[in-house]
Amino acid sequence: KLENGKWSRAENLGAPINTPENEGAETISADGQTLVYTVCNRKRDFGSCDLYISEMENGDWSTPKNIGAPINSSAWESQPSLSADGKTLYYTSNRNGKDKNIYESNRLANGKWSAPKPISLNTGDNEEGPFIHPDGQTLYFTSNGYPGMGKADLFVSRLENDGTWGTPKNLGFPINTKAQEGALIVSLDGKTGYFASDKSDGYGMVDLYSFEMPQTLRPKVVTYAKIEVYDAATKEKLAANLDLVNLSTTQIHWSGVSKKDNEVLICLPTGTDYSLNANKTGYLFQSENFALKETASKDEPFVLKIYLQKIPPKPVNQPIASQEKPVSKPIVLKNVFFKTGSAELEGSSKVELNTLVKLLSDNESMNIQINGHTDDVGSDDKNLKLSENRAKSVVNFLIKQGIKASRLRSRGFGETQPISSNDSKEGKQLNRRTEFVVTQ
Repeated sequence: KLENGKWSRAENLGAPINTPENEGAETISADGQTLVYTVCNRKRDFGSCDLYISEMENGDWSTPKNIGAPINSSAWESQPSLSADGKTLYYTSNRNGKDKNIYESNRLANGKWSAPKPISLNTGDNEEGPFIHPDGQTLYFTSNGYPGMGKADLFVSRLENDGTWGTPKNLGFPINTKAQEGALIVSLDGKTGYFASDKSDGYGMVDLYSFEMPQTLRPKVVTYAKIEVYDAATKEKLAANLDLVNLSTTQIHWSGVSKKDNEVLICLPTGTDYSLNANKTGYLFQSENFALKETASKDEPFVLKIYLQKIPPKPVNQPIASQEKPVSKPIVLKNVFFKTGSAELEGSSKVELNTLVKLLSDNESMNIQINGHTDDVGSDDKNLKLSENRAKSVVNFLIKQGIKASRLRSRGFGETQPISSNDSKEGKQLNRRTEFVVTQ
């Protein structure tokens, strides 16, 4: 889409995706690295149409491969839609008879796909063209099995808290008409819908249309984080492990590996808070926090460059006093939280503290000091005491998880070491922090 609002001329995607044969309906992962699409009428395939998969490698698409069984069958499979985390694939098949149904398959830890299951929204007629929005909770699809206005209408259903799909809602007129509407895709911000229809006012048999999505039909607002990981000393890009955790449920929302030749793109549905952990063997981890629980809109994405410090070598034959000095830069534990004015840890802090436990367990010669800091609200003495107690609370948690007390120290600095101005709410929040340094 150009700056003047018009679209550039369409370009053929080319080889190896396109061939002289039949390629069709596709889905691309949120990070742009995985393409699943439809291929038809190839002699060696499972059925009349199968799903194929290709990965982005060094700026080009890899040679496509048939995604294979159990997703493909001797029937017709098409119209894939991949969830933002890349773990769930929705698609259409007529494997159970003449009617088309929507199926769901999950990507397993070994990279293979689970046996597909028909979703609960299917009727005795045709349900097809699924599109799972990047919010992970809103599914749009086409059906002629529910009350509608024409040959086939567009519907929306939302995932309930118990994991079931809610009652489908017809998108209504003027989106749905007496014609056949299908293949809906909704933009990341939820404001624009794009779909295909054989309306009589088009240019040909089936045309593409766009419309402003009514507020009641929009998905949850989604933003994204673009992440690159570097070595803090050499500034070279690193392939590091990334874990994004929903702090409300403490469940992993997304997990993957950063690449040396590309940034990582992670979709972040608003309405909850997230922790991000970047870690790599031989390095100290780094964390980020995305506070989106109270966010109703987010126009600007997060663009992060994360710098990992190598684990300092263990000093040999050094005096005890020397061994107690920091040998690393402070690592802020951005997802360690305390109750207001208290040293009592919030339950959501366990996610990050358990990461620290793992780091210490994997590096048994490492000793650390936990530092507590406050903003400037309150007296100097009160803030010093509060920071000391909060640092001790973290140490006590680590000890309860099996880390030897002899490897741990704590210290409070009160308001004496601000990293931002205390003149703003945001600055105060940055100054209220817990961090650790290696003291080998």
